[in-house]
Amino acid sequence: MHSAADHQKDLSNISVIVGMSGGVDSSVAAYLLQRQGYAVAGLFMKNWDEDDGTEYCTAIADLADAQATCDALNIPLHCANFAAEYWDNVFEYFLTEYRRLRTPNPDILCNREIKFRQFVDYAQTLGADYIATGHYVKRVDQPGGVIIEKGIDSNKDQTYFLQAVPKSQLEKCLFPLGEWHKSDVRKLATDLGLQNHRKKDSTGICFIGERRFADFLRTYITDQPGQITDPEGRILGTHRGLHYYTIGQRQGINIGGKAGRPESPWYVAAKHQTDNRLEVTQDERTLHSAWLHAVDVNWLEDITLPLRCQAKVRYRQQDQHCRVERACNDRLLVHFDEPQRAVAEGQYIAFYDNNRLLGGGCIDLCPRTQIPTSFRSLRPMSESSHINAISAIDGRYRSKVEPLAHICSELGLMKFRTQVECRWVQFLSDLPGVPELATLSAADREFIDAVATQFDEAAALRIKHFEATTNHDVKAVEYYVKERFNERATLQPISEWIHFACTSEDINNTAYGLMIKTAVDSVLLPQMDTLITAIDSLAQSEAQRPMLSRTHGQTASPTTLGKEMKNVAVRLQRQRNQLSNIEILGKFNGAVGNFNAHLSAYPDVDWPSVSADFITSIGLTNNPWTTQIEPHDYIAELFHCLMRFNQVLLDFDRDIWAYISNDYFKQRKVEGETGSSTMPHKINPIDFENSEGNVGMANAMLAHMADKLPVSRWQRDLSDSTVLRN
Repeated sequence: MHSAADHQKDLSNISVIVGMSGGVDSSVAAYLLQRQGYAVAGLFMKNWDEDDGTEYCTAIADLADAQATCDALNIPLHCANFAAEYWDNVFEYFLTEYRRLRTPNPDILCNREIKFRQFVDYAQTLGADYIATGHYVKRVDQPGGVIIEKGIDSNKDQTYFLQAVPKSQLEKCLFPLGEWHKSDVRKLATDLGLQNHRKKDSTGICFIGERRFADFLRTYITDQPGQITDPEGRILGTHRGLHYYTIGQRQGINIGGKAGRPESPWYVAAKHQTDNRLEVTQDERTLHSAWLHAVDVNWLEDITLPLRCQAKVRYRQQDQHCRVERACNDRLLVHFDEPQRAVAEGQYIAFYDNNRLLGGGCIDLCPRTQIPTSFRSLRPMSESSHINAISAIDGRYRSKVEPLAHICSELGLMKFRTQVECRWVQFLSDLPGVPELATLSAADREFIDAVATQFDEAAALRIKHFEATTNHDVKAVEYYVKERFNERATLQPISEWIHFACTSEDINNTAYGLMIKTAVDSVLLPQMDTLITAIDSLAQSEAQRPMLSRTHGQTASPTTLGKEMKNVAVRLQRQRNQLSNIEILGKFNGAVGNFNAHLSAYPDVDWPSVSADFITSIGLTNNPWTTQIEPHDYIAELFHCLMRFNQVLLDFDRDIWAYISNDYFKQRKVEGETGSSTMPHKINPIDFENSEGNVGMANAMLAHMADKLPVSRWQRDLSDSTVLRN
């Protein structure tokens, strides 16, 4: 290979092989390189065998167009068949991902495995110095190496598709079209008389062509029809097979209008593999993800984490600002400044520093929930905060629990308390039995919505300011909400209705309920699903792999690795299902739970029914029989379920640790990591050991909280609040 400096010299001795697809872009790329003085040849790569019984493969026509261009430019054209490599390294992965109910992007994988890796290797056997493609990206040669930047045609920029290609391969590639607009490329092709100057750009997945995607997929994956339900589990119709759908999809659901439902469209919200159920929603807000995990990360530059940068989760998306940091098991944790709609597992995220492509990774986990607006502007802890943290949770393990930080922190509690106070005023304004409080105008209701949802660190600090005087955390929230209401003249007269008939525990128990529900739905259950799916995938892929079992520590009868993995997946799935079915309770019945203040003010109102309706309206299940506090029995149930899930993990950790020590499994060495300060050759099973220790710590705390929280002296004491703070 020659250096970038060679580009300024006589180029006739530098050979470049251009990937010729038969399209106009690669044709013009070949011409431009030839015009610069390079010794140019073409290579047509056949990546899909057309002997699949269909007429959709265009390889023959594309080869004819590539040959016509090379003849016109008087350059040789080589041909290579990479169909076997494509099947093994791209298509098998494509099918596996769809069977896992993910949404793969084979084009990115094709670039990495075929259009660069195989292409570079093949070109070197031909003695080439460089390869070249018709991608609309810019190559910038610098002393420290090659930088990849966006092409100047923003509508055609294709850096997103190159994120997974290793830097070592990109350094061997030229991109002549980075400084060109598509319209100018077509005009030049027309001026040159190239016969493909009007040829349409290829779209979609190359091996599918113009056929219907569902028809193609049905050839390789069997249909498994099941129920379509709404988020509450009500049956709306029947789907053809979960693998046909992707998150956020609107077309092709085929459930039509439903009586009693709005006319707004339905969107795919979730695919539940356990019961083969497709969940759809009419609330687009539930399709957003505030964060994601990425795996198989490929960096094109030296990166220091944590990193502030921009990202795309799909082609042609506007750049999205985000923070990237390390998570466990070589994952990246990506927090978006603004939640992203319909992010799909299996797709790819590309990272940018303005125009520079930094790299990318495969999206492995992206919980979706109705993200409160207030969480969008919260800043993660700084690295200095991590090392000064007293608890390892907010220190060493911060990146692992970051998704919970703005839900379960004190700021999160303040936010949920503020939300309950605001919703209670809105609810009362619609109550006929309270005539002194007029129905809110649309503008006033919108303002209160903003107070409830647009909650940031400034709001939290303002509450702490009030608390410094009141020495009462809930009263401080009440004062904050009143202050916000007084900003608006039409709300000043009703500010005294804030906290009407409430005890602090009415606000606290519902705020904690919303906190727990948000954490379970948006973090815990998705994380459990990811773990269970990974173990179950091993069960499927290793179903036939024999393995010697051990009973009483001694070798015993044979089993299979897949069967042992399935045992664990089923146990975890049972606890996960039980967790998802636990009702999150709330109460709103005043001091000592008897509606005393309510009945004193408005004796003719059916307050038990009003309370139940309000609790339901904020997404919780009403508990009508309580003392001054909600007794927390459901929290104990939830914690006991988490403990059982953790116990299964503990069993798994110890088994895998023992299998490793008996040479059943080998661990991969992670580049740069040291297994031992004095014995660097070792690869210790520290992930399983850390998991065992942390699971034990978690279960000890969960056990204490589950034992303590349901116990309170008489109608209430503060010991439960002290424990809930943890």
